[in-house]
Amino acid sequence: DSRYQNLTVTYLSGQNTLYGNGEELTTFPEPLLNELSVELVLSEHGGAQRALVVGGGLEFAAAVRSAGVARVDYVDIDPEAVNITMPFLPWETAHEAQSGAVKVHFEDARLFVARGGGYGDGYDCIFVRAGEPSTLLLNRLYTREFMEDALGCLSEDGVISVPVTLAGSYLGGDVGRYAGDIYRTMKSVFAEVIATPDAHSMFIACAKPGLLTTSSDELGKRFRKRGGQSSLFPEAFALLLPPERTAQVNQELSGLPGRVNRDWRPTTYASNLRLWATFSESPIGRFLGRLAAAPGWMVYAGVFAAAVFAALVMALRKGCLLYTSPSPRDRTRYRMPSSA
Repeated sequence: DSRYQNLTVTYLSGQNTLYGNGEELTTFPEPLLNELSVELVLSEHGGAQRALVVGGGLEFAAAVRSAGVARVDYVDIDPEAVNITMPFLPWETAHEAQSGAVKVHFEDARLFVARGGGYGDGYDCIFVRAGEPSTLLLNRLYTREFMEDALGCLSEDGVISVPVTLAGSYLGGDVGRYAGDIYRTMKSVFAEVIATPDAHSMFIACAKPGLLTTSSDELGKRFRKRGGQSSLFPEAFALLLPPERTAQVNQELSGLPGRVNRDWRPTTYASNLRLWATFSESPIGRFLGRLAAAPGWMVYAGVFAAAVFAALVMALRKGCLLYTSPSPRDRTRYRMPSSA
């Protein structure tokens, strides 16, 4: 038990998984998936030398450093979530984390980013890896306020990426509302936003118009220009961004009627909760699904009726509206003296 959560590390089929309060925080080693995510974002920028990784484990931060980034800051609010995984990390990852090339900060990411991070000139890339907005705490990394702070923390041509779970190329119903909220929130701050068409999508945004591209040929040129070394790239760009599916997903996202997620109006958290309710087979999931599908006026009416009922019960218990006979103890305590 840490200050923030209950932590558990499990081992299955050669991989370790860290859980916080029963939710998966990170799985390692994941060298293939890490390399795919890292190289795509770094090539979108073209020459990143300073990067910030928010949550997701030290292995991903070490992968960013190994891809040629000179300095990487890793931010995690829970020191125990990092310390508990250290004995299980591959030697190369632990070495990168302890060499000083990856600097670890135990701090709330919102405060760290709002303060400007660790560089006065700004980061070239920010990777949000703490998890999707399944809690109000994580939702703070998907709000307009955080995106505005991240914009101020980035260099002029800096890029930011966040993970978003999609249903393949399907963007209808609750999936569309969820993805649309995140897209609209990022678009309200950044000039450009693109998404990969995978089920485990990445939304990548930047403030400099014309920087982001979905062309695998152009990304390959940028990869070679920055001296990238990989057995997967540049060929893997065509697998991550197949032209037709990529164009379809990004066109649909730009047309979705999303809402801007704010600290004081967590629409993305509500959409994520609705998705969980839709795909959960538990009684709580079914109840939340019916609640989410109910018209807004019915929800407000139900809350008002519950408040009136609670006030009525409190009034009755205090004896304001209804006379109740005294208990035997009260009758004994307040018995009138008998006549002589």
